[in-house]
Amino acid sequence: MLFAAQFTDDQIAVIGCAVVFGGCLLMMLISQKIGRSVRSRSRHASLEVVPFPASRQEIAVQRNAA
Repeated sequence: MLFAAQFTDDQIAVIGCAVVFGGCLLMMLISQKIGRSVRSRSRHASLEVVPFPASRQEIAVQRNAA
């Protein structure tokens, strides 16, 4: 209780937001690890990559202002 009495309401709010943000980052990292392990079991190791054809270069037409 003495720890909370040393800080103002704004400081407690900022500390709380930092703690919650850190918790969200930790949950995201855990979720990413679980997701990668689940996906690696259900998919093949090699992914099929289909390259897009090169786009045509359009000839720039110079136009004179009226």
